[in-house]
Order: sequence, then structure tokens, then C-alpha cells
Amino acid sequence: MNVAILSFSSSQTNYGQLLQCFALEEALRKLGHTAFHVQYTPRTTSKTISAVASHPIKALAKLGDFRYLTDKIRVLRRSAYPDRGFDAFRENYLRLCPPTYSSIDELRRDPPDAEAYIVGSDQVWGFPCDDPNTEGWFLHFGLKDVRRISYAASVGRTLTEKEVPVFANLLSKLDHISVREDSVKRLCARCGFESDVVLDPTLLLSAADYESLFMDERNVCPAEAYLFAYILNIAFSRDMHWNQVREYVQSRRLSIVPVYSSGYYSQYPVIAHVPPMYPSIPQWLSLVRNAESVVTSSFHGTVFSILFERPFLSIPLPRSRTSRGGDRIETLLKSLGIEDRIFNPKLPLKYQMDAPIDWALVRSRLKTQRSLSFDYLKNSLS
Repeated sequence: MNVAILSFSSSQTNYGQLLQCFALEEALRKLGHTAFHVQYTPRTTSKTISAVASHPIKALAKLGDFRYLTDKIRVLRRSAYPDRGFDAFRENYLRLCPPTYSSIDELRRDPPDAEAYIVGSDQVWGFPCDDPNTEGWFLHFGLKDVRRISYAASVGRTLTEKEVPVFANLLSKLDHISVREDSVKRLCARCGFESDVVLDPTLLLSAADYESLFMDERNVCPAEAYLFAYILNIAFSRDMHWNQVREYVQSRRLSIVPVYSSGYYSQYPVIAHVPPMYPSIPQWLSLVRNAESVVTSSFHGTVFSILFERPFLSIPLPRSRTSRGGDRIETLLKSLGIEDRIFNPKLPLKYQMDAPIDWALVRSRLKTQRSLSFDYLKNSLS
């Protein structure tokens, strides 16, 4: 079956974004399907802009977010960063098919030619429900007989009460629904729709599948033992509990390899006097694979620490507009029985990082969930 995937694929810094695209395409190939990625980059509509303008309190609250303001000042002061080779990765490992769509109207005029559409993964359902272009992320286009499926779709925010019935209508076109977090499953149930919680696409593949990507890459891993810090959606070093991390690496005589990505905040280096790295996607994978330990504020940083079985701690995001994204990490770690890998600032970081992980149990649970997730794909496409 020819399958069109709708997801985020345009980032120049977010490793997880492109790796989940790669993984879903590869998983479908393993099931005997051909797949390609639809390039959907809609612009914000005037309706949504007017809605923001009609809520001055919300606008003022955003302006009052000192993290947001600090980040915008940093972007103005520094906008140039080294290239990470994301375009080369897209060209070599993703099947991206033209054209690039910038609105739901364009999708409807010239829909992708496929027997099935899949939306997901990542926070593809996080856009304002009143924006007409959001309908694209719920597959409201194409011929009637095309199969419409969501795979591990995520919201990443809390809907308003007014948005809930609109969200229910958006779900109505889907033949099969799967989500990534328990909270989104509850939201779907509230809207009257059954859904399955499945693994993020990156977890459908094994460590060996990813190791093949960096076999021929130039090695960028330090010769000495190091802690890998993958930092996303962090505005200040204190949000990463940097003082505790620094004490840990000093006690273990580790060097530090920080890598930053843009998300809600820019890729600005927040740890002073520690030069960041700007690896390619295969090099990033290698850095995780060979790390002595990992600290990360990223969901996919957590995912690949698990796949490569590295001691890790997942740092919760500070309470702000970004913190809702932590649901996906909690759902994953609880399902694998390792929720104690979520950093607790009340405990010494050394105690938490050095606590043993029962990797045999993790592998067993992951195997079961991987099988169920593949079954969902098989059944929804059969």
C-alpha cells in the first residue's frame, strides 16, 4: 500500500523531529508498504491572528513570561549557528514528495496520491482548533475512500472548553486513532472516540537500526568519558539544575558534551564556559550511544537513552507554557517501569543517576509495546 505521512519534517536543529519521520517511514517499509512524507507548512490564518488580538490578557501574559522575552532578545543578538546537515539527512533518508502545501485549500485542490494517509507523530494536534489550516493535521482532505489514520499523535497543550467540541469534530474524519500520551487518550474519550496509546515511531526500531546510520560518519565523540546533555526548551541553566549536574560530572571526572535544539526557545547555549557541539543527526545518535551518562529535557533525548541503554535522567521542564509536553515522558517511563528516571530536585542527582536500571525488564516491556504498536499499524492498514 502507498502511504502518505503528515508530520513535522522541516526543522534544522530538532533531532527527534526528523528521526521520528525516518522511523515511521522505515516501520511502514518493514510492514511491506511504501511511504512518503507530505510537506505541509501552513501559515497562521487571519482568523487566528484576530483571535489572539481579541485576548489582550493572554498576549500580556506571554509578554510577561521572562523566559520568552529573554529568548527573543538572545535571538536578536545571535542568529547564526553552524549547519548540522539536516538537509542532507532529509535528502538521504526521507522520501519527501513535492509539492509543499501552505494551506488546507492547497491540500484539497491537489491532495497527495496515496491509498492511506497517516498523521503523526509529534505534537501535530497542538495548533489552534479554530484555525482552518488545522484541519489538515486531521486529514480533512483527499478522496473519500482514502484510509485516514493517526499514529502516536500528540497535542502538547491543554485545550480550552470551547475547543473541545471543535476538536471532536476534527477527529471525525479519522478511521483509526492512536495517540502518544494517556492524557490525549482521555481527551479523545471525552470527545466520544476510542483510541490506542502506541509507541513513538522512534521506538518501533531497534538500536541496531539506528547504529547503521552512523557507522560511516566522522566520529565526534570525545576520547574521555563524558556526560551528554541534550537541551531543548530550556531558557536558563538553573532550569537544567546545572549546579547539581556540574557537581556530578566533577565527582565522576567526566567531560560535558552539550547539544542544544530549538523548540519553544531558541538553541542559545545556556551553560556558560562549556562550548556546545552542533552534530549531524547520525553524529548525535553516536554521542548518545557512547555517553557515560545522559541528562536531557527532551522526550527524544530520553527515548534514545533508553534504546542505547545509557544511564540517564529526564529533566522536567519548568512550570510555563512549555511544561505540558512532559506528559509524553511520564507516559513512556511509567509504561517501562522506570519513572524514577525523572529527575527529582529534592534528591541528590548522583543518587538518582547511579541507581541501577533493570534493562532486561525495560527490553521485555518495550518488546511487548512494540509488538502492540506494530499490530495497530498492521490492522489499521489492512
